[in-house]
Formats: sequence, C-alpha cells, structure tokens
Amino acid sequence: MLNIVVVEDDLAQRMELVSFIKKYVAFEGLDAEVVLDTDSSQNTLDFTARNDSKDFLFFLDIGLASNKLAGIQLAKKLRTKFPHADIVFLTSHVDLSLLALRNRIASLDYIGKDMNEKDIQNSIRKDIKLALNNLQYVRKRETFTYKHRNKFLNIPLDDIYYFESDSTGYDPTILYGKNRAISVSYALKSIEKAHPRLFRCHRSYLVNLENIVSYNYTERKIYFDVEEKISCPVSIRKVAALIQLLKK
Repeated sequence: MLNIVVVEDDLAQRMELVSFIKKYVAFEGLDAEVVLDTDSSQNTLDFTARNDSKDFLFFLDIGLASNKLAGIQLAKKLRTKFPHADIVFLTSHVDLSLLALRNRIASLDYIGKDMNEKDIQNSIRKDIKLALNNLQYVRKRETFTYKHRNKFLNIPLDDIYYFESDSTGYDPTILYGKNRAISVSYALKSIEKAHPRLFRCHRSYLVNLENIVSYNYTERKIYFDVEEKISCPVSIRKVAALIQLLKK
C-alpha cells in the first residue's frame, strides 16, 4: 500500500488537501491511504521512524512556520531514509523550488499554491498515480542477493515464497521459491532487515505476503499454491498482524 503523508502548516489548506486525497483514493479504489497529516517536521520524522518498512508518498510544504527552508531540510532527511519514496513539494513561491534542485532532492512534482483549484487537483491525481506506478516498478526490480561459492547471485523477490531457519545447522536459512529450494548463509533477522516487504509469521519463517494464495484459520497455515502443497505455519501471536496485512 502507498502511505501518503501531508506536511502543511496552514490548517485550512492541509484539511482541504487531505479531504480531496481521501475522496479521490476512495472513489478510484486505489491501494493508498493518508496515514499522517501534520504541520511538524518532527512529527513526520517520528512517525516514519516507527513505520520505516512502509512505502511513502510525501506532500511537503517547502516553507513551514517561520522557516522557509524547513520543508527542504525535512525532505533531505526523508530522502536519506527512504531513497525510493516520492516527494511532492507544495510552495507559494516558485523560486523556492530551485532550492530543492540545488540540494539535489529528486522530487516527483512541484505544486504551486497559487494555481487554480482544478489544476492543483489534477496534479495531485497525476502524482498519486505516478507514485503507485513507481512503487510497482521498484517492487518488481527488488532482488534477494546471496553468495554461492565465489559468486553473488540474484533472485527476484517476486519469485520467493518464504525463508525458513535451517534446523540441520549446516546453513542458517533455506529459501523456498518458484521451482527452487536453496540454502543461504544469512540469518532470518538480517534478511528481514534488508527486505521490509517480507513478514515474520513465525520465529522460524519469513514470508513474501504477495505470493500468499490462501490462509487457513483453523490450521494457522499459509499456502502459496492452489493445491496447498507449499505452506508454512503462523505463530498464534502473529495471526492478528497477518490478517490485517492480508486485508490491505
């Protein structure tokens, strides 16, 4: 899901922007949601720190309160932590947009607050659609890299079902994917940290949510094929979190 954050210090403008985004997303049935609207850079940094595995689209007012560069400074920090996130700058002064370029902050768009309402709304629609397309592109390109003998090999994350801790002790983890099972010398914890898209459903299992075909509530098992031959268990304490993620 695309998590949308709006940072704007003019309350009336922020409420109007958030209201339009929510109505547009609901009407189009898009996989996106406004998860935070605020006038504070610190609130934004705190929130994203608690949700660093999420995929974000930021609408940032370049000038916040008395600091006309606050939005630029915030964007620099966000870009460091979320290199693939899309950023849209909101500005009352076109010349301030040049500061983003000088600070080497790649942005999806600049929306002038002096534009008419229709043009602003069209820009927002376009930016959300572009951000969703960019997100799908990044996900398709994401790969898991592992070492085999003297080579480093890549597997598209989309081809992976799950990782399981190897009980034999020869290798930390076994990767199960489409037509393959491979032993890899990486602990589940390090794989989970490197790939936030994956979900820890059990202390010994890390799953790719996008390849789940079904979940059996009674057995507490995830299935990755219609025939229910490829599966892994779900610990009871992870059931609620899994169900919430599968609903999205």
